[in-house]
Amino acid sequence: MSHEIRTPLNVILGGTEHVMMTRKNDPKLLSELEIILQSGERLLSTINSILDMAKIEAKKIDIVKQQTEVIAFIKKIVYPLSSLAGKKGLLLEENYPRPSVEGLIDQRFTAIILNNLIGNAIKYSEKGRIQVDVSQEGKWLNILVKDQGIGISPEFLEKVFDPFEQESTGNGRKFDGTGLGMTITNSLVKMLGGSIQIDSEKGNGTTVIVQIPLSEI
Repeated sequence: MSHEIRTPLNVILGGTEHVMMTRKNDPKLLSELEIILQSGERLLSTINSILDMAKIEAKKIDIVKQQTEVIAFIKKIVYPLSSLAGKKGLLLEENYPRPSVEGLIDQRFTAIILNNLIGNAIKYSEKGRIQVDVSQEGKWLNILVKDQGIGISPEFLEKVFDPFEQESTGNGRKFDGTGLGMTITNSLVKMLGGSIQIDSEKGNGTTVIVQIPLSEI
């Protein structure tokens, strides 16, 4: 399924980008192709989330830990997200109390967790700052993502990790998505033997704290 769906979709996206590069002097065509590209990227993101969730539920996703210079690795993940935040007029502020942290991590899992948490902070913020703190506490890696966005109601906070749940639904839904991002994030954190905590207030932003081991705990 992964190959049969992703391969043709990647060809469509690649072909669209190629035409956009070769027809830069045709504003009307570029506008139409941009809609195709955005829709294709949204579809690919949805497919990736559903396939990841299916693998987790079927226990077909393995933990592969490797020795990593964690701060350097995380900076590479955060860099493009910082650019994305900037396009919305948001300031993404990174804080690393220690310049270097060495440890065993699953790089793929860590990247997915960071992309989901920071991606959500960007998605649900219209102004202000997004704070990303990464620190080490003994054999544990602590990741804090704090935003000044729309926040989460107490009612929805109780089911934020449930699959396919979104706070805004139906015709009045303001934000796109599958409702799988936090489900996947929570599952991966638990698989790694870590913990996740969410503090939020409607209209006053959200703080997520993730703690994952830097060893074979």
